[in-house]
Amino acid sequence: MTILSIKKMEYFMVFVRMFAEHFGLNEKQAFNYLDRHKGLAFVRDHYDVIHTLDFDYAIQDVQEVCQMNGGRFDEIIPWLRHGDCGSGSPDGQFECDIDKAYAELKREFECG
Repeated sequence: MTILSIKKMEYFMVFVRMFAEHFGLNEKQAFNYLDRHKGLAFVRDHYDVIHTLDFDYAIQDVQEVCQMNGGRFDEIIPWLRHGDCGSGSPDGQFECDIDKAYAELKREFECG
């Protein structure tokens, strides 16, 4: 893995943590929300620019991307906070295995 890939992974992990803290979620909930609504892909695809922004601005930009892809926090937070991401979601499609998700993301950075 290159140094740039490691830096991207580190940024990605910190971004998820900061996003979670900003919205009062745990990291699994934030990761699942960002993944489902294309926020993670946006961070990955635009890393060169987004990592230069203040986290508050980056979070705002990524939240707008998520909203454009169907993510609405006013609808999501009540069932996200139940603690069981899968069965509490409206369609039961959220997966809470963050370790697996980070491993898949790591493979993407290594290949790209």
